[in-house]
Amino acid sequence: MYKNNMVYLESVGSWLDQSNGNIYPAFDDGKVDLKYPISIPEGEVALDWIESLSLEDSVLVNIWL
Repeated sequence: MYKNNMVYLESVGSWLDQSNGNIYPAFDDGKVDLKYPISIPEGEVALDWIESLSLEDSVLVNIWL
């Protein structure tokens, strides 16, 4: 876990804020880039990103789809 309900989605190299369903890209060092949120609930996520999720990561994301 990261601060503020953040969890790293290793399969897609992104961070998920479990409190609101926003995802954030990760820097090369794995840290979260908070400047560019993408909203799962608002449908801003690309289909290929969703299809790239591992089973473990999809369990965390599916509640927001």
